[in-house]
Amino acid sequence: MSDPGDPSPPILGLRAEAMTYAVAFLSISLQPMANVVVPLWALSMGVPPLLLGIAMGARSLLPFLFAIHGGVLIDRLGVRRVMVFCALASALISILYPALPWIGPLIALQVCIGMFTTMGWIGSQTHTGRITGGHPRYMGRFTFASTIANFFGPLAVGMAWDVGGPWGAFGFISAWSLALAAGCAALSTPPGTAETSDRSRLASLLPSLADYRSAFALMLLPAVGFVVAASFLINATFSMRFAFYVVYLKVIGLEGTLIGLLVGISSLSGAVFALLIGPATRRFDGNRLLVIMIVVAAAGIGGTPLFTDLTGLFLLACLFGLGTGLGMALIYVELSRSAPAHRLGASIGLRTTANRFSSLSIPVLMGTVVEFGGMNAGFYAVALLIILAAVMARLLLLRHPRAAVGNIED
Repeated sequence: MSDPGDPSPPILGLRAEAMTYAVAFLSISLQPMANVVVPLWALSMGVPPLLLGIAMGARSLLPFLFAIHGGVLIDRLGVRRVMVFCALASALISILYPALPWIGPLIALQVCIGMFTTMGWIGSQTHTGRITGGHPRYMGRFTFASTIANFFGPLAVGMAWDVGGPWGAFGFISAWSLALAAGCAALSTPPGTAETSDRSRLASLLPSLADYRSAFALMLLPAVGFVVAASFLINATFSMRFAFYVVYLKVIGLEGTLIGLLVGISSLSGAVFALLIGPATRRFDGNRLLVIMIVVAAAGIGGTPLFTDLTGLFLLACLFGLGTGLGMALIYVELSRSAPAHRLGASIGLRTTANRFSSLSIPVLMGTVVEFGGMNAGFYAVALLIILAAVMARLLLLRHPRAAVGNIED
């Protein structure tokens, strides 16, 4: 848990720090790039809306089931080894999309690449948490690099689509993945960590019920349980935006350029606000501030139906960026400090599982409310539920003493 009296940051070399942020930028941007190109590719093949929805959701299936196992593998085999393999696999799979122009292969490729890109992102977070000790200064910069990628990645791949069509766009993603593999290979090894020899044992690569039990046992640490719950709620606000935000903007008559601008503004503002993590954690309790940021993010997206003018929507986008940008930086700091260092990958896998459950459930919940109560009710009701859940999580945390990391056995 963060302490207002922030300790001195670890000393990182310029190369080590730069490569850490570069890998974060390259790894997180693969998903938003796919969110641009895959629908365009599916529409060019004449895929109906239902199958398109299945294809887009297929990316979350394996991460929901196996993100914890992926985190355990990263802890067991080493960050660099796992990340390089996943990046190379992503490069190969990406170039297969235009080579297999049918809906069946599209869904299968989505299932596979979703797991590899998710494991790469888990690895990036694990490496950053270990090498920085979760210090707010570095985690703020890490969040800036990863959030700004959500703006530049889709823009770059969209240009690649315009210039080269499907082969140009997916080829660009493949080249991006190769650059990620090179960056991962160049990462430095954090002090006190070592890659094990378990890589030669097939059994170590298979999911283990014991690993899942051990990962879920981390939830017994109140600090870890709170961060996982907070991550679910922050991701729920993203899920709201992905589900119906663009639909609402289209309904009120905005053109694609303005819609893209509003979506991009929230990412840009979130990146800037993430840099405030250092002074914010020196002045305020991290967990209390995290709850406030969840409320701000929920208000920023939930209040969307209150406005139809561009100025109001712009301000709400910036408010959403504040909540999600600073909120995600706080989550990275709190989890890096609360989880055992040698179990950080498993902890991030646990958080990723919660995020994927949020991505699967929140759109369904919001869609149900919209179906029976209308668009406005969907935004208001889900935002209110997120706010109430955040307050309850904070109250539950206050009922428990601060738990020591060593209370959880391997």
